[in-house]
Formats: sequence, C-alpha cells, structure tokens
Amino acid sequence: MKNNTVILGGGISGLVSAFYAQNANQNVYIYEASDRLGGLISTTQTEYGIVESAANGFILTSEIQNLLHKLNLKPISAKKESRRRYFYSNRKITQFPLSFCDLFRAVFGFLFLNSKLRVNETFLQWSSRIFGINTALKIIEPAIGGIYGAKLDQLDTRMLFSKLDWSKNQSFFRRYLTKKNKKKNLGLVSFENGMVSVIQALESAISPKAVIYLNRKAPNLSDLLNEYESPALHICLPLNECYSYLREIVDQIQIPNFLNISTITCFVQERITKKPGFGILFPKGERMNASGVLLNSDIFPHRIIKENLWSETWIFISDPQTIRSDEELLDLLMQDRRRIVAAAMPPVQSYVTHWHRKFPVYDKALYEFNRKLDQLEVDYFDRGIKIIFKGNYRRGIGLRNLIEMATR
Repeated sequence: MKNNTVILGGGISGLVSAFYAQNANQNVYIYEASDRLGGLISTTQTEYGIVESAANGFILTSEIQNLLHKLNLKPISAKKESRRRYFYSNRKITQFPLSFCDLFRAVFGFLFLNSKLRVNETFLQWSSRIFGINTALKIIEPAIGGIYGAKLDQLDTRMLFSKLDWSKNQSFFRRYLTKKNKKKNLGLVSFENGMVSVIQALESAISPKAVIYLNRKAPNLSDLLNEYESPALHICLPLNECYSYLREIVDQIQIPNFLNISTITCFVQERITKKPGFGILFPKGERMNASGVLLNSDIFPHRIIKENLWSETWIFISDPQTIRSDEELLDLLMQDRRRIVAAAMPPVQSYVTHWHRKFPVYDKALYEFNRKLDQLEVDYFDRGIKIIFKGNYRRGIGLRNLIEMATR
C-alpha cells in the first residue's frame, strides 16, 4: 500500500518535494492557494527578451545536476565574462574597492582571529571584528545585503552561516573547513527559455499521478490528519502563510520580520559598465536607491532578442510599510543610472515586479522562529507524525538551498 505525502505550497520547494515523493512510490497531494504552480518563479517572453520574476539562475551541484537529468533538462552555463563583479565606490565602478591595508586586515582576520560569536554580537559587529570595518562596509555589506536585503546590524550570523559549527574557538577559515555537508560548486546555470523551464518540467513530471488543488488554501492540521492516513506533511508555504498556519497549532510564536522586494528588468541602449560582468553592488553609504543591478545579457546567452540592446535587472528593497508605484521606481532607477552614466537614456522598455512581504529578514527573530520549527518537527515525529518545514526562511535563501532542502 502506498503512503501519502501531502504538500502545502506549490512553489519550487513543494514541486521538488512532490517529485521525489512520487519517485519513492508515494501518493502525492498538493495544495496551492494561487491559480498556478511555481511560486515566485515565472518567466515572461517579451519582444525584447526574457524577463524573470525572481532568480535568473542558481548554483549547480551534483545533487541538482542529478535532478535535472531526471527531468531531461539541459542547463546553460553563465558566460565567462560574468565572473567580473563590480562595486560602486566613491562615485565610480570598480572590481575591488579596498586598499592593500584593508585587504591585508581582512585576510589576517579570516585566517587567524577567533571567529566565535560573542554574546548579542550583530553581524555588523562580527564582520567588522573579523575582517575590518572597511571590508565589512565596502564588500560584505553590499554582497550580503544584495542577497538578504537587510542591513548588517539586523542580520544574525548563525542564520547566514547555519551549516557552520559555532561552538568552538577557531578562525573563520578553520570553521569553514569543517563545514557540514560541503558540496562542490559546479557553476551558475539557467535555461535557454528561462527559469520557468524547471517549473514546467517538474509540473509535467508530477501532474499525471499527483492530485493538485489550485486556488485552495492549506487545510488545518487536524483536518489533514483525519483525511489522510499517516501522511508525511511537507509545509512549503511562504513565510507569512507559514506563520499564519502555525498560529492555529502553536501558542506564543513570535512573528518574523519581512521585506518587500521590487525588481525592474529594463532593455537599454547603452552599457553602464565598460566591460561585461555579472552586476554592480551598491554599498549603502553611496546613497544609491537600488541595492544592485544584474547585467542579464552579460550573464547568460539568449537573454535579448533585438540587437544593440542590453538587459538589466535593478533590485529595490524596502520595509513592508514602504510601497512604491511603478512610476516612482522607474524614476529612482533613472536617478541611479545617471549617477553612473551622466548621459544615460531612458530604457526602451521596462517590466516591474513587486513581491510584498515575501522575503524574510535573516535576523535573530528568524533564528528563534527556526528553532521553534525544529522543535515542532521533533515533537510531531515523536508522536508518529512526519512534518517537515521548507522554504526560503529555513537557513538558506538561494534556489540551490531550496532545491537541496526539498530533496530530503
């Protein structure tokens, strides 16, 4: 007799979970509140080129490579030119905004200083102590801030580096050498027709046998346990929905903090860098409006259709109370572009995407929230009920982490 696997949420985590459950010969049931599968991931084919609603690619590992092979998907690798990473520092674009002294200080701290966390030490304090204040503000802040969105003094080091053992007195170099579950990085990849390819392949693979409920909110836990015999329950809901769901079964759980993220993918007539590259990161001290810009047509092939155009995606991050219109964001984008290229022309075409309260702040509140989820998994397992929480709030915000987490 087949076992039942119930999946709440039809984003990338839910779909990968469904695929592996089905391969393990289980009955799969998916509940998705919206009218489509895929979550934040979608791709729009425009007359100018591809527009992604979320990530434009992901880091390939042998585990993900195996998944793509099973799905008959052939990824495309990033261009060699995209290895260049730029920073906007002192009103100019540079690949390396540090002095020799700053570099020496950072390397010394990385190799020799005790990186064990101090009581109530923020990530800003920790990174400044280990690598030096200039490296923290000019390299780490825009790099980490560009991924996680928040300021360094908001972030929790244990959440950012959740696979490291923080119990020992040792340098960050030695701590990283003992990292749990280290997996070889096989490079950045995407697909010729965009990231929607992996969603379509997963949906095609699971749809013939899985029962998929669209436009249907997740049933409460007691109803699920009554309807399905001994189910394995994968909760792959967005953080805000996961919190609401948990409030029905857990007392006194603290609400996590959220961010708004808006992106503008635009097709432009002039480059903002002299040479191709991955993108430009903007340290907060430079007073730019955006957190950074991805140079899409420099990263992957097949991203533009018309000649003499370039594709860029500008990323704007704000707190949940700040709501900006498309017109406001386009104005902010042009302010930033003209700080870099004074005579920059307006984009030929722009496409705006808003994600309201969809991204977690990787702070102490989220660390405590995850500890609560860990304990819930153990408590229910002791009662003979398998519940697993998965999502971009579970110690890893990138697609690589989401996919690998969903395979367990």
